[in-house]
Amino acid sequence: MADHDDNGAAYLTKFGLTDDAVMALNPCLQGISVTNDDVIDIGKGLVNNWSLTSVDLGRCKINEVGAFALAEALYVNHTLKYLGLANNPQIGDTGCKALADALSANQTLEVIDLSYCGIGDYGALALAQCMEEQECVSATKKCGEVRAIQLEGNRISKPGAAALAAALAQSTKLRSLNVAGNRLREAGALALSHGIVDTQSLTHLNVSNNDINPVGCTALIEALDMNNTISAVSLGRNRIGPAVVSLAKVCNTNSCLKDVNIESSCISPDVAQEFAAQLTSPSLLSINLGENKLGNDGVRAICKALKGKCLRYIDLSHVGLTHEGVEHVCELINIAPKLQTLQLDGNNIGPEGIKPLAAALSQSTTIDSFNLGETCIGDAGVAVLTKAVANNHMLRVLDLSDVGMGNEGCIVLCDMLAKMRRVAELDLSNNNVVATAAALRALCSVFTNNADLLQINLAGNPIGDGYDGGLLTLPLAVEACGPNGLPQVEAVAMGRAMEAVSPDPERDTVRGSAHRPNANGLIFRPAWAPAIPPPKVYGDEQQKSIEDEDEELAEDHRKVPLVPEAGSLLHPYYPGYGRGRMANESHATTLDNTIDLTMYQSGCGREQFDYLKPNDTLFNKPIDRPNRVSPYSLQSLETNIGGLPITEEALRRKFNELDVDGNGYLDREEFGAIYSSFQNFGMMCTQQEVETMMMKHRVMDDGRVHFEEFAVIMLALARR
Repeated sequence: MADHDDNGAAYLTKFGLTDDAVMALNPCLQGISVTNDDVIDIGKGLVNNWSLTSVDLGRCKINEVGAFALAEALYVNHTLKYLGLANNPQIGDTGCKALADALSANQTLEVIDLSYCGIGDYGALALAQCMEEQECVSATKKCGEVRAIQLEGNRISKPGAAALAAALAQSTKLRSLNVAGNRLREAGALALSHGIVDTQSLTHLNVSNNDINPVGCTALIEALDMNNTISAVSLGRNRIGPAVVSLAKVCNTNSCLKDVNIESSCISPDVAQEFAAQLTSPSLLSINLGENKLGNDGVRAICKALKGKCLRYIDLSHVGLTHEGVEHVCELINIAPKLQTLQLDGNNIGPEGIKPLAAALSQSTTIDSFNLGETCIGDAGVAVLTKAVANNHMLRVLDLSDVGMGNEGCIVLCDMLAKMRRVAELDLSNNNVVATAAALRALCSVFTNNADLLQINLAGNPIGDGYDGGLLTLPLAVEACGPNGLPQVEAVAMGRAMEAVSPDPERDTVRGSAHRPNANGLIFRPAWAPAIPPPKVYGDEQQKSIEDEDEELAEDHRKVPLVPEAGSLLHPYYPGYGRGRMANESHATTLDNTIDLTMYQSGCGREQFDYLKPNDTLFNKPIDRPNRVSPYSLQSLETNIGGLPITEEALRRKFNELDVDGNGYLDREEFGAIYSSFQNFGMMCTQQEVETMMMKHRVMDDGRVHFEEFAVIMLALARR
């Protein structure tokens, strides 16, 4: 076993994994370019690796060959829990099928991300059959428990949706399914609704941005009414329209439904008022109504319906709210006792509307995340808001991007924020803050007491032009102020004791040099992440020894692997479910253990983590590899053992061969004859069997068999 372990470690060492205790692999995060040959090596390393639980290979240009290599590793690996393959459009259905077959045998993988991987209906069918097989095997022996599948941004339509619906009806393990940005439309929504009714485990469903019309949306809403497990659903960016009124009735009767996203859903002021009239006793914790033309009348009706309830998050961004309608939001703030996050960006509130809003915020003891971006409040509005939230010690997230703020408003705001201790995210982008000594000093002072604040977004400001990405980070703040500029800020950066007095001794900690963010910018930790314990403060001799060791590592071109913290958004198992552009603790405690955002969906692109320059890595020159024939030849994998085509190319060739007239579909008689020959290997079968198979996969609704439906049937036969 030792030889095997050494062999596996050798394959992974070239990606920076020299420690057996490392649990996460993300080459892109380390700035390492990955090819398909590298993925094959990673697959070989995973075969004998017993420590990695998370592997993210997003944006690595993986095709079917790389997917085959990872699939072989999944057959034998017993530690991996998360596999991220997002943004690899060349994986396609063939690679997806190989991965699905391996998942049927894998016993540990819980989350797989195949977003933007070029997957169509036959890839969805393979995943659906994988879930069905896991249910059958679990009755006799231990098998895998895939709990979350991300399929956003693919090409899944009605046949794939029907296959997934059939799997949902049988699954007792799958908790999260994301099919946003596919091609479901009305037919796919109708097919998927059957699975929603019968599912026993699904808690989170995302079908947004699928061009679903009111008929399809109504079918999904009626299915939600009969479901007793789904707690969060996203129907946004579909053509819901008047069908949203029936959703209000579901919110009243279905106590499980806690989180609803209906942003950009063609909801007019009149429809919003009808929706609010039906919303009598909802148990919603979160609702997203952004980008609907609600107007002041619609906002008034919505706020009145939600007052006094258990609401914790509401998104009213870009809804046409003006200063005349702000009073209705103020009433909601005053009466909603648990409201924590308020999104009002993109509304023309102006200086007139900010005054009553600020008065309501000054009385709130629960709101910790506030978004007023693009509201045209100017310096005067910022000054009013600053006075209102000065006593709100719960404030963690503040977005004042593109509000027309200049240096005057920036200085007043930052002086107030410097006295707080919980601010974790601050966005001041797209304003008119000019680089002056007073403005820079005020911005840097915000880092003094806010231990969770890692950066300030100044992109689009004249003062932000000198920073990478417009991000002012703590090391840059120290460098800008100089050793005599702001000693408190320097103390935070260097790990020395701060002189500021803290009412909470447990939070009166400092951050050492090991905790300093990189000058190129970092991602914020989420609001629910556990507090980081204070680092040790070393003596002069110990610190000198540590610095010498770091210099030796740099000379040897060796770097410690960049492993995300357990509570970070970089980590695939972060404990929470966030909605919209902000997330707060309520979603962590109520909608727990859900994977909604992957590393790349959270914005962790390579451009933000360019820590390692080419000369600092093991990959400053191409890896020399001998010419060899790939063991994953596509020619040998185009057909199964029975001779049936299983790759997209083979299926397309077979379909074109049968489509003699070239009209793009097969009629019922032609397909019946073809199906009989394939199904029974030349033996005749009854018409009833043909009809049963067609009904099972919901094809021939229009009397025609299109390519996607043909592929679904053929892959179903190939697995017999």
